[in-house]
Amino acid sequence: MRSLLVGALLVLGACGPADMDGSHEDEAGAAGDTAAVASRAALEQELMRLEREFSDASAREGSAAWAARWAPNGRIYVGGVESIGPEAVDTLMAPMLESTGDRFTWSPDTAVVAASGDLGYTLGRYAIRDEAGDTTARGHYVTVWQKQPDGSWKIAVDIGT
Repeated sequence: MRSLLVGALLVLGACGPADMDGSHEDEAGAAGDTAAVASRAALEQELMRLEREFSDASAREGSAAWAARWAPNGRIYVGGVESIGPEAVDTLMAPMLESTGDRFTWSPDTAVVAASGDLGYTLGRYAIRDEAGDTTARGHYVTVWQKQPDGSWKIAVDIGT
């Protein structure tokens, strides 16, 4: 399993910009194909939007928002536990997201899409705040998104630190 994740991240790293800022300036000059670069940039903006909508929906809908965005074999790693598939993710996340006390939010700062246009990742920061609004935990995350046969993006892998 670990080799699958490492392999996916290596492929994505090779497909993404070297500086990880989402820019594709080098590719446009080397390939001379500005339309392809523009298309990838649009897909990256789409992933940023989807990630923000995901955070907002989680605040409103709880764990159901997570289950709705997971690929059938999508995996999440939280606290040393691996959960696979929408139902398992819903079960794992429900205690935290359905809690009346803690509030879990996150925001992406980077999105990169592979040249193929069917795999991408977002990077960002998350925070957990208690009822008083004090931050009780914070960290970083990476979410790997995979385009589905119907054209939608679903989460293939999610890891937080």
